[in-house]
Amino acid sequence: MIDITDQKRIEETLAYRATHDTLTGLLNREQLDIELDRVHQLPEPWALLFLDLNGFKDVNDGLGHSIGDEVLRIVARRLSAATRPDDIVARFGGDEFCVLAPVAERDTAVTIAQRLRAAVHGATTVGGHALRLSVTVGIAYVAPTGSRETLLRQADAAMYSAKGLDAGVAVYEPWMRKAALLRLNDTVEDGRPA
Repeated sequence: MIDITDQKRIEETLAYRATHDTLTGLLNREQLDIELDRVHQLPEPWALLFLDLNGFKDVNDGLGHSIGDEVLRIVARRLSAATRPDDIVARFGGDEFCVLAPVAERDTAVTIAQRLRAAVHGATTVGGHALRLSVTVGIAYVAPTGSRETLLRQADAAMYSAKGLDAGVAVYEPWMRKAALLRLNDTVEDGRPA
């Protein structure tokens, strides 16, 4: 008989690392892509909530990456605690997170977004530094005929539009894509890198 306990443990660790973000423990972007493709096949309505942590660059630049990493872990825990059992929470990258949620009605996604904002929002102390955390949320709805890339682009455009709103939440509308393209054209015409 051969004891393969260590080998199984290593296999399980590697499988976990392939699907989860090593810093936050949330699903990683690759696994989010798989989940997005999966829900496109489902008959139930789903929404993608794209969240951006406000002022995170200032935390990294001013206090260092170790404090920034701890902030990301705190946000991940707060998002996980504020979601429902069927919701899928992932770290998209950097200071961006996604929540993929089944929604019986369109208003449900806005309610979820407001709950997530409330969970993250507030003062916290990290490494002896008092910080005030907040997120901006963009919402897009999964369309059976759409693609994963389109859904992500729509949710991101809605999130960018939400930056200018007091509520900090916006639902994707077609004009948001046009506004993003105009911003891109302005950037290119100014000679700044896109």
